[in-house]
Amino acid sequence: LVVIHDATLDRTTDGTGAVCRHDWADLCRLTLKGSGGQRMLLLEEVIEIFRPTRIKLRLEIKAGPDRIPYPGHVARIVTILAAWGILERTALTSFQLGTVAEVPRHGVPMSHVWLVTPDLQTDIGLEAVIGLARAHGVPMLGLRGNRLDEAAVARVRGAGLGIGGWACNDASPIARMFDLGVDVFTT
Repeated sequence: LVVIHDATLDRTTDGTGAVCRHDWADLCRLTLKGSGGQRMLLLEEVIEIFRPTRIKLRLEIKAGPDRIPYPGHVARIVTILAAWGILERTALTSFQLGTVAEVPRHGVPMSHVWLVTPDLQTDIGLEAVIGLARAHGVPMLGLRGNRLDEAAVARVRGAGLGIGGWACNDASPIARMFDLGVDVFTT
């Protein structure tokens, strides 16, 4: 299992194509753009960095380039985190509700979070998103930072769910997250 943001290599490395179409022998030779020559890491290498610290790991489980979850992905990730003794201090997140809902069937992480796209939030509304999260036993929502306001935070918390923001990448959105008192935000 490799740790990389995109399902394809083109934007973030000097390689091309879908990550899942390459084996580690190929992937470990690629250079991450803007990194000064560094390569992507295996999940175990990331865990090695985090394990001796008190920092909580926040790990997003990605789908393939077609947005279809990789078969057995959740079980493999949870098994590795548990074997390294770091599962209880890891929050597992995903944009795929089914992926997030599957997490507790394989182990008990610190938390599991459904990251909600703005399109989905618009298409079905926040009430339906909350209903789906509760129906699937997902304890926390992550909404895009620019879609969070006091009313949304209050509504999510009123439903008994945690709330976080993602794509909070500049001083102003980060300050807004503090003002809103969200549980967590991603930058």
